[in-house]
Amino acid sequence: TMRSIALANRLGHVCQFYWENDIYANPSAKHHYELTQSYKDLTGSQTIYVEDDFAELMSSSPPSSAPVLPSKFLVMCDKSDQDDMVDAFNEEFGDEATIVRGSYGWFLEVLHKDVCKGNGLQRLCQHVDIPIEQCIAFGDGDNDLEFIEMAGWGVAMKNARDCIMKVSDEVAAYTNNEDGVIRTLQRMEEEGLLDVTC
Repeated sequence: TMRSIALANRLGHVCQFYWENDIYANPSAKHHYELTQSYKDLTGSQTIYVEDDFAELMSSSPPSSAPVLPSKFLVMCDKSDQDDMVDAFNEEFGDEATIVRGSYGWFLEVLHKDVCKGNGLQRLCQHVDIPIEQCIAFGDGDNDLEFIEMAGWGVAMKNARDCIMKVSDEVAAYTNNEDGVIRTLQRMEEEGLLDVTC
């Protein structure tokens, strides 16, 4: 986490630290506040601003326990900087972390190396005793890559990034904003491709 914060600071970007039910950010420039506001507008979330690069938050755990680590760590930048930021984080972390480009062009996520939607789907399938091969996954952004690859049938939304379309089994006729998921499921049901028995 400290390496992510240090790299973001060197690059002039703002971080968001997700811990429990709260989102914290460390803006140090006017455009950082604008980026955090864009994220609030996108998600409906609220942000708590800190000035100490999350030091107080991370040290809030009891001395005998491990330091507080975020459940999610986001770095936001201007759209023109996203490619360079993704490259810098991939170079810094390699296989030590999962770096995911945000679909909206102005952020990335830094996750534990084993965290991805595909692994979440796999765990869910094991828990409910359903073969992953019988699952359908829908996605449009880089964070959906393993999800689409691991499911029995992966559907890229019409507005999906190229990397998702390349690994999908099907490209939906509609975007997520056009109710593409439900419309695709309805078509599949009409064609007799879904087993919806319980």
